[in-house]
Parts: sequence; structure tokens; C-alpha cells
Amino acid sequence: MAELISQPLAWVSQELSNTLGEARLALEDFVERPEQSARLADCVELIHQAQGALRVSEVYGASLLAEE
Repeated sequence: MAELISQPLAWVSQELSNTLGEARLALEDFVERPEQSARLADCVELIHQAQGALRVSEVYGASLLAEE
């Protein structure tokens, strides 16, 4: 039974890691080239996606942090 629960959490964890990594890269791109404001918008959208996944996973503390 524990395996049935841990597998979906592992998938969510991996996707969150990928999403936050993409957000970090988008923010780094914006810092290096501030004229590319679309990269900052990409970062915001990716963090919003991560917040939604955290909220659905009922990780409310991290969700609130992402919201801020």
C-alpha cells in the first residue's frame, strides 16, 4: 500500500524539480539579458504552476512560499 502512495509523490516531486529548474533558468536568463522581459514572465508562470502542484499535493507551507 505504501508503494501505491509513494509512486505518485515521486512523480510529483520529479515534476516539481523540473519546473523549478526551468524557472531558475528563466530567471537567470532575465538577469543576464534584462531586455528579455518575457523570460521573467516565463519564470512567474512556472512558479505559479509549481504552486498549484504543491497546493494539490496539500503541501500548504511550500505553496504559500511559492505564492509570495
